[in-house]
Amino acid sequence: VLPTSRLLRLRGCGSVCVCGKRGAMAANGRAAEGGADSSQDDLCLLAVPKKGRLYEKCLELLKGVGVSFTRAARQDIAFCDSLPIKIVFLPAKDIAQFVGEGNVDIGLTGQDM
Repeated sequence: VLPTSRLLRLRGCGSVCVCGKRGAMAANGRAAEGGADSSQDDLCLLAVPKKGRLYEKCLELLKGVGVSFTRAARQDIAFCDSLPIKIVFLPAKDIAQFVGEGNVDIGLTGQDM
């Protein structure tokens, strides 16, 4: 469970933003592994749901704040056109875990009731 200080509720879309820090210790006590090369280390990794209602809401949110990207068919990674952001498409239920383990920097996902 993530501390509430790392959760931000996004108004109007029912989503929750989970903020983390890559390179942090994973839940099992080992350092999180990174697969990116050094030229991509400066990119912010943003996890969003890969399909469904939350996917559509997150796309609206990203478009509204000026984050534009092109996603190739059947690809789960996209690069932002104008900002140093790499967008990773994950199952919504896995996003908080990826942030908590330090595999992505920020995640947008739903809140389980």
